[in-house]
Amino acid sequence: MIHAGAASVAPLEAALSFGSESSRPAVVVSLQKDKGMQSFMKRAARDNNLHGVTRFVAEEGDFQQIAAGADHLIWDLSDASDLPQVLSEVARAKKLLPAFKDSTTPSMVSPAGVVVQAMLVQWPLSSASIAVTLGKVEGFDLSRFNALLPGEGATENVHLETQPHTRISEPFDAMRVSVGASSQDHTVDISVTTAGVANAIVFWTLPEEASLAGLSTGPGCASCRQGLQVLRQSIDAKPGQLISVTASLGDGILALTAAVKDAKKPRMQAKRIAARGQHVVPSWHFGMLNDHPRNTAYRKAIEYAVEQKPGSRVLDLGCGSGLLSMMAVRAGATTSVCCELEPPIATTATRIVEQNGLKASVTVKNKDCTALEMSDLPAATPARILVSEMIDTGLLGDEWLTLLNTARQKELITPDASVVPRAATVYAAGVELLPQARPVFAHHPAGAVKDSLDLSYFNLAGANMTAIADVRLHEIAHKRLTTPENAFDFDFEKVPLDMNREHQVTLKASATGTVHAIAFWFTMDLGGGAQINTSPDTEDGPESHWKQAMQLLQQPVTVRTVGQELTFMVSCTGVGVYVGLLSKAIHRVDKWVIVGWYEVYAGLVCARVGMKLPCVVSRVCLRSH
Repeated sequence: MIHAGAASVAPLEAALSFGSESSRPAVVVSLQKDKGMQSFMKRAARDNNLHGVTRFVAEEGDFQQIAAGADHLIWDLSDASDLPQVLSEVARAKKLLPAFKDSTTPSMVSPAGVVVQAMLVQWPLSSASIAVTLGKVEGFDLSRFNALLPGEGATENVHLETQPHTRISEPFDAMRVSVGASSQDHTVDISVTTAGVANAIVFWTLPEEASLAGLSTGPGCASCRQGLQVLRQSIDAKPGQLISVTASLGDGILALTAAVKDAKKPRMQAKRIAARGQHVVPSWHFGMLNDHPRNTAYRKAIEYAVEQKPGSRVLDLGCGSGLLSMMAVRAGATTSVCCELEPPIATTATRIVEQNGLKASVTVKNKDCTALEMSDLPAATPARILVSEMIDTGLLGDEWLTLLNTARQKELITPDASVVPRAATVYAAGVELLPQARPVFAHHPAGAVKDSLDLSYFNLAGANMTAIADVRLHEIAHKRLTTPENAFDFDFEKVPLDMNREHQVTLKASATGTVHAIAFWFTMDLGGGAQINTSPDTEDGPESHWKQAMQLLQQPVTVRTVGQELTFMVSCTGVGVYVGLLSKAIHRVDKWVIVGWYEVYAGLVCARVGMKLPCVVSRVCLRSH
């Protein structure tokens, strides 16, 4: 037997038992090109006494030789969006083996094909997962930013059942895909069941064979994520209305489109520059611009800053669409210089500024914020107001303090410059991660999963985990074991800035249990009474583009009594806030290590073995809300 497809424990499951005792294979061969993955799989096989019947190879030549006599090929998916890639891997595996290359016997491949099921939904505009067409935001026309919308077929991964949404239709079969099919299209007319604005399609896969229903990547799968594709044009849907949905598979991309049946194709206001299946910018840019409480807070704070310093020049770090600079000029600022690193965004921001008639007052510089010089500013004069939203889930992950400190050191802003935001407070709370159907961020408990596979060895992959991951606490089954406490206060107008700090923080237990992780959120004082609060307890928390930050403790802490005090060392490195047990050193882990850790840990631990235990939820991102 050979295995292809997602990085999961399927080879181990197959070696343990495939269907029944009588059908248990003699040898299972899996092509694992990732050396780290191969190492963990081999160790897991030894831990489960399966090393004698499993083979994990990295080279195709070795795979051909060892798997030459295979009589069955199994494949699976981790996420619905992996379908095109995994089908390509399966096709490659078949070509490597003569017995499968020319075979038309369906029973040799499991599953023989899948049904792509889909559903029209209305997704919150401020969600970080959705990039929808923009119009006017705070009175400014941002439609030019639509050029940065993802290309057709670009997919986000979501856990459908944990995120707010409205079902516009019932689930329907969008396409049937057989192993070996290179490309195909299918159109189906579906009826709207609920009034709303259909702005996205969610999809998942279901194996054709009923006996393999456990390999579904649908909402019932504990470790899978569904795919979400944003419609090129939102649809005002009414019950009974017919919508034509087309699914196309080709060139390694699965694309889903929808339009009102027999309606004329709408004309887009801005031609997209994204290639099919690709993103030019992360979707959170659009979620952020659709976050009305965030936009209103910044507008009020900027108006207050300009009122206190009328006629001032403004410096905007990491300007994105240029919205904050345009707010400042409209409020009375003389000029604003926008700095944006990414060329497509900088070019688009320039066009947005021109479209809104502010070309004479707002200048966009396409360069790294730390590379700005006095000559980049009008009349080589320092700005009296600095605005920015280089703030991530953990507050400092976008190197906000470094950028602000560099602007001061280069005297790009005056010593008394107003800063928007001007201050922030980070709060911390200890949480216990409960057993649940959805993957979260935790150590894998020692022992077996459903008396089948012992996966506790994978904890070694995250033994030095100190990085911050972004999560939505309302999506996670957890128990807060401590009251939130002030972990750090930041005064962004202080000169000089406190770039590196470390101190103790004491969390008081409000319940008994085991603290697996520390959750962080913050309040940000923008000035003039305007605030942003990323707490999960806010009214708009579930639909806000802001998430919370979470750090897994290297060693969980047991809370035996209410009122017990837990003392931690919190560290600000200038690029993040980290926590550790008292007298244990904090070491920042490079992002490539964390990404590799995710691939191994999530790919193996979050396999479809019916587990109801915590595992990893998301990779660490350079910027994420």
